Amino acid sequence: MSTPILQNLNVAIYCRKSQESEERQILSLPAQVEEAERYLKLYGVSSKGVFQEAKSAKLPYKRPVFSKMMSEIRKGKFNAIMCWKLDRLARNMAEAGEIIELLQREKIKAIITPFKVYDPNENVLMMAVEFGMANQYSRDLSHNVKRGQIKKARMGYPSFPACIGFMNERNGIKGERKWLVDPERFPIVEEMFQMYLSGIYSGSEIYLWAKNTAKLVTPARRKRGNKLISESSVYRMLRNPVYAGFFYLQGELYELSKELPRAISFKEHQKIVAMLDGNKTPKTQDHEVIYSGFIQSRYDEYIGPDVKQQIICDCKYKFSSASKSHCPKCGISITQMNKAKKLRYVYYRNVTRLKRKQDIRYLSETYITEELKKFINKNLVFSTNFIEFCISYIGWLNQQSENAEVTASRESRIRDLEAKKIRYRELLAGGLFSQTEYLADINIINDELISLRESHNGTSDQKAILDVFTMGADLLTVLETGESELIRPMLSRFGANLLWDEKELVIQGNPRIQILIQGLDYAKRKFPLFEPKTTLGNKDKTGVFEPVIPILCSICEDVRNLTDASETKSDSGNT
Repeated sequence: MSTPILQNLNVAIYCRKSQESEERQILSLPAQVEEAERYLKLYGVSSKGVFQEAKSAKLPYKRPVFSKMMSEIRKGKFNAIMCWKLDRLARNMAEAGEIIELLQREKIKAIITPFKVYDPNENVLMMAVEFGMANQYSRDLSHNVKRGQIKKARMGYPSFPACIGFMNERNGIKGERKWLVDPERFPIVEEMFQMYLSGIYSGSEIYLWAKNTAKLVTPARRKRGNKLISESSVYRMLRNPVYAGFFYLQGELYELSKELPRAISFKEHQKIVAMLDGNKTPKTQDHEVIYSGFIQSRYDEYIGPDVKQQIICDCKYKFSSASKSHCPKCGISITQMNKAKKLRYVYYRNVTRLKRKQDIRYLSETYITEELKKFINKNLVFSTNFIEFCISYIGWLNQQSENAEVTASRESRIRDLEAKKIRYRELLAGGLFSQTEYLADINIINDELISLRESHNGTSDQKAILDVFTMGADLLTVLETGESELIRPMLSRFGANLLWDEKELVIQGNPRIQILIQGLDYAKRKFPLFEPKTTLGNKDKTGVFEPVIPILCSICEDVRNLTDASETKSDSGNT
């Protein structure tokens, strides 16, 4: 049997077996090849090559064997295709269009199937319809399958094969079959989870126990299973959320049917995942630490916290409690210990140097606190009368230092603002302003007037200076509490900048505090008997205070000027 159209053809046999369920009735690949060669023999044509693969044709350019065949057709090595049906070639319009184009350009002289031969003179509309029907069938089937999976998931049953410890129901309507408990394997699975949660056993040790002691065998499937569990299967099982009573489908979370038992709780699942990821991801610590963010190296390297939590068991064995729920030595649960002693240590270290594997030294939180206390006691503790003298001098300094030009400028600005308020009232009365707009603008004007009048009275200066002189005592008080939620805001107010160079901890405050410390240090060196902690101002009977007054006044003026500059900068930034 031979026809003119099939003479002198180099035929490529293409066979495809989809991995998807809807095509399980299609002939196997060897059967397709056998049938193709039989039909070619009937046509009096022999094949020049066979291409076969087990891939879906739903998405374009996902089949390497098909792509290779099309490439060789374009090169002219083959000029005809033998296949079981057109839908074996493509179920998507991109590759279908490519096949039709090559057929029209006679790069493909014939597409041979057992039921029809398509040639370049073929009405491509009919071929497009056939490809379109195959494409739509795949789309509809995909939607139907997904809809069925969602329906089953809402019933509490995943659409994938039952995990170890469960088994698939044999009877029932297809698509609605449930999971059942595997009475032989589920107790072993529960034991494996409890072993890992104890913190005593690693995943590898649990695998050896399941393989050698429990003799855990995977369920028999059509082509696999019925073998001793592998180590990778143990790790997959430990991560699987099904055992905690939930699963995911298409990114959505579903609860496992309440008819099925849970091997672990949701929190235990989260803990196990965190334990498994412990060696793979950077460790983050969620602890209340005091000095994180306030310490750095001289080269701006990050000095980070390292929190150690330990427990001394009833059996006197000390161990880290970060990822353990039982004592590694005697196996007793932490919650069941009667005289357990909990220990907590906080250290700080140069994280940058640690990552570079350079030598580092650790700073304990206790050491930093003690050094801060020493620093404050040495530099920032003053008698009450000493502080009162400095504040009163600032008030006098404000009155004396303000020259006529500054006063005139401020008073001129006050008059302008008062006049502006009158104009705004006239605009409001004339209906040119709404009540809301008027109040918003008047509030801005009033705020500026208050600021100008306060600066004249020296109130803001005195408050700022008082803050500088009392800050050390306030910080010393909260350091005694040891509570980070109280200490950290005070450290920010203090402007704490702690420098660690692996040998020495250097403590610095904000610029105003540094000026105060440097000035007082100069005063002490010039007058060794002067001591701000005990000097009682004009009540001093030792004769030390009088000669140091000019230096103190100079210090107060420097602090005040820096305070003015800081507030001006802050105001301009806010504006």
